Amino acid sequence: MAPAEVGFRDEPGWQIVYLTIGGWQCSWHISPRGADLFQHVERVGALDVRAVWDGHTTEKKYQHIAAWTAELAQHGGPAPLRTGHPAYEAEAGP
Repeated sequence: MAPAEVGFRDEPGWQIVYLTIGGWQCSWHISPRGADLFQHVERVGALDVRAVWDGHTTEKKYQHIAAWTAELAQHGGPAPLRTGHPAYEAEAGP
């Protein structure tokens, strides 16, 4: 499964879930009503590099999901992660 983190928004109760899929960031805004569905996901602060939006658009997010799904189907399992994303560089360390 891909790494996931929950960040927080300025709007009361709203959160953002960040999911890294194939080395690409994807995010969804989660309403207070749906927050309990993500209790198992690691919480990180708003300044954590994993919770900093990388500028992707909704269109790009779904393109990344489609590409990652196609790659998984082609290889029969998880493919190596794309390098160069700031979140992976921070996790990898020096």
